[in-house]
Amino acid sequence: MARGNKNILNISAWMVRLAALVALLSVPLSIIPNTIESYLPYDPESISRAVGILIGIALFYISSQLFRWKRVAYLMALVGIGLLISVEFLHSGYHVSLILYSIIIALLVRDRKNYVVRSDFRVGSKIVSSTLGSLALLSILITMSFFIIDIKHFGLHFTTLKDLQITFDALLGRAIPSSIYISPAARILIDIIRYSTFLALLSILYALFRPKGLSTFASGSQSHRAARLLEQYGNSSEDYFKIWPTRNKHYFFYGDSFLCYGVKNNIAYVLDGCSGNSRSFDSLRNTFVQECHVNGWDFVIVHADEAEALKWKPYDADKQYIGSEAVVKLKEFMAIENNKHFRYVKNKAATENLRVEFWQAPHNDERINKLKRISDEWLTSDRREYEFVMGYFDSNYLNDCNVAVLYQEDTPIAFINFIPSYTPNNLSIDLMRFSKNIPSISMHFLLLKSLHELHKHSITTLNLGLAPLSKLTENSTTYSDKFLQVIKKIGRRYYSFEGLEQFKNKFEPEWEPRYIVYKGTPANLPYIILGLNSLINFKDKK
Repeated sequence: MARGNKNILNISAWMVRLAALVALLSVPLSIIPNTIESYLPYDPESISRAVGILIGIALFYISSQLFRWKRVAYLMALVGIGLLISVEFLHSGYHVSLILYSIIIALLVRDRKNYVVRSDFRVGSKIVSSTLGSLALLSILITMSFFIIDIKHFGLHFTTLKDLQITFDALLGRAIPSSIYISPAARILIDIIRYSTFLALLSILYALFRPKGLSTFASGSQSHRAARLLEQYGNSSEDYFKIWPTRNKHYFFYGDSFLCYGVKNNIAYVLDGCSGNSRSFDSLRNTFVQECHVNGWDFVIVHADEAEALKWKPYDADKQYIGSEAVVKLKEFMAIENNKHFRYVKNKAATENLRVEFWQAPHNDERINKLKRISDEWLTSDRREYEFVMGYFDSNYLNDCNVAVLYQEDTPIAFINFIPSYTPNNLSIDLMRFSKNIPSISMHFLLLKSLHELHKHSITTLNLGLAPLSKLTENSTTYSDKFLQVIKKIGRRYYSFEGLEQFKNKFEPEWEPRYIVYKGTPANLPYIILGLNSLINFKDKK
């Protein structure tokens, strides 16, 4: 499907929606056209209002799926309009409505190549089968109930065939004959079967158009292929998170390039952007956008830098500033390490008996347990683990990472880990965890000593990570950015945005802006953030 076709005017869908509105209004108002009346399996005059409205809602829902270019909706619309045309040919007189139906068929056929959005039949078939099974079981139970209570609650003794007929009439919405007395208890059973039918049909409609889902895990071969490409083309000190953890990640490959993404709430959340051979990136983006379209997904790029955000603009995507990353250039930092602040840090660390040890990966169980005690204490202060865009405490993960550990005398009280990097001489930190009631300058001292150690090993930059909503004033360009300034002020009591920014600013980093790239208007952002929050919140599956 060509880029932009998703946004063209879908006239055929509007025509089907018009038919849906007519059905929705005509059934309860008893102005059903003869063409519809002729193919209904029951007398329209006796139809219950609930079932009549259901027909209109179903038609309206199907038409709404045509606007999403759903293949199933296209096929159902063709079949439905085709049946209406067949009924019209059986009538005598003028066939004015045939003109309308023929126009709709012609428009649908004209747009047939655009109806490519797939439904998740794997999950949908399970929903349909379980729904129909539950409805069948309920019908059997209610039929048996009718057989038991017929004399008391209907005033007559019915045969099994008559009990089945009453149940079937209830399913179709037919009125029970006025000659039969119905007690309140019997009325409740009839209402149960009717409302259950209503809900079952809604469930089936939902299942038919359910967007395509993905399995929980990426395959091992995919993650290994991604790792090989990162080893060859990696350009970020945080690329490691594209292959760990893999339990909520998927990969989309094009040649020797790929995107790492996760799906939540029918949105494909891409981590950082394109990886691999940059010559394939334009084709990678284009084919991924098409893949999202046929699967019924929107796409969002999470944690994109300025250059990556601009590359998605041709796909009608906008960007939202989320914060900046603090990148310390070690050579420049060595020139300011003896300023007033760090002289105080060194002197205070000496009086508090602080020292730093550097552990090379992998680590034995004793070291992992020491780190775990610090992490567990850190998590008791209403903090959470996250994944997808960062790491969580995991022994396998930490065994890939070098770690700097802060001791007070002989007790470990804090640590940071360095993410395995595919870019020479560039590193990032991930976990920064500490025990309660440690000296105020502890993390300053830990980072100071770490920068010294890294400089000895020819590391040129250290990324201190994202400071959410940092440098917001300097980067505000839209009304949504200004709204985030208000959120930042309101959220001070829950999260120290300024405190984290000020802490990292002590190391005089270069601040690199990061964005969420998305389609639509800023009004879509709350829904996007909810899905992202669900994706990144760590859920222990042990």
